[in-house]
Amino acid sequence: MTLQQKIDKLTWHNLINKLKEILKELLSQKYEKIVANLSITGETPSLVEFENTIGTVNITRDEEGVFRITSNSLFTEGKTWLNISNRDYTVYTEFGQNSESELFINASFRGDDSISGLIEDISIEIRVYK
Repeated sequence: MTLQQKIDKLTWHNLINKLKEILKELLSQKYEKIVANLSITGETPSLVEFENTIGTVNITRDEEGVFRITSNSLFTEGKTWLNISNRDYTVYTEFGQNSESELFINASFRGDDSISGLIEDISIEIRVYK
């Protein structure tokens, strides 16, 4: 069947049912999340997002290994979880929340080694449970 034949076969009823399935799946999720890679160019960190169901967030670097992630009140206090990992090193992190708009991360490798300079391939996932 060609693409045009598939399009011609679609009906409003089929489209509405598919939309209902998608909405049901979205509503059944227990959390929203961001999955991204963290990278730094010079002093500027950035998130290369692979998946984002939370909304717009920004990341800044306060000092060596200390990052702030800000949003428009998207991080529900007591329901926000964060994981950072790297395929080559153990990442030691201290994670905190200043408000529903701000998370902070203090990250290092091997306890004392700076995370800067080894910032490639750092995976980050933030979940906000409902």
